[in-house]
Amino acid sequence: MEKIKKEIKTLNLHYSDLADQYNDAYSYLFDKKYHTWLVNQIVRLLDIGINDTLIDMGGGAGSYANLIHKRKKLKKNILCVDKNFKLLEIASQFSGITTFCEDALSFTSKDNLSYSKILMKEVVHHFHFRMNIWKGVYKQLEQNGRLLIITRPPESSFPFFKEALNSFKKNQPNYEIFKRELEGAGFYVKVTFNHYPLLIDKKNWFYILRQRFMSNLAEFSDKQIENGIEELKEKYNLLEKISFHDTLIFILGLRKRDFLL
Repeated sequence: MEKIKKEIKTLNLHYSDLADQYNDAYSYLFDKKYHTWLVNQIVRLLDIGINDTLIDMGGGAGSYANLIHKRKKLKKNILCVDKNFKLLEIASQFSGITTFCEDALSFTSKDNLSYSKILMKEVVHHFHFRMNIWKGVYKQLEQNGRLLIITRPPESSFPFFKEALNSFKKNQPNYEIFKRELEGAGFYVKVTFNHYPLLIDKKNWFYILRQRFMSNLAEFSDKQIENGIEELKEKYNLLEKISFHDTLIFILGLRKRDFLL
């Protein structure tokens, strides 16, 4: 339990430090086309309709909740739930979003909640006591409700330095674990993979590494980050831009078992 408390504290401090530059840091890596592509995937898989009640669990600064709300012109605000108040302050500036500061376990333990769709984008690897969360979501979801988890494989395709690749792998569970857990909680599960090509200026990549734009970088000191960048400078010595791809895993959980996929 002490280890879990320490991890939660470290993560919360990381996102608090990053909050003011959060959307800025990601803008160097993910352009408008990427966001449009990903929003389309989310809308399609969750089958979001204009009357849906949508929860964005771990929604952080609210950028995707904002894009989804605009894309579907939802009648109801999206509820952006996150345990980091500083990120939610940013999210609250968007129209179409209501913010709620709470962790996933507490939120999904509530008996008086009901919603039709819930999104968990790049956040489930931070969850503890996941089976309790899945069971809670299953109870809260309406009969035909849907859960969508977006995650990545442990073997990252991002051009991290060696130790950052190792830390990513250490902190990123295999998607099959999530699939088995969801099935154990009563969900019917479908998994799909998608790959999106990315190209970034080398200097911008080094900038967002220094910003620690991903949580696996939070454990590294400034010196370790700079040593890692020197490693990458040698590796990509002749390149001005770095090309790679983002591999995303979409795990769709259906509340009703007899859905046809």
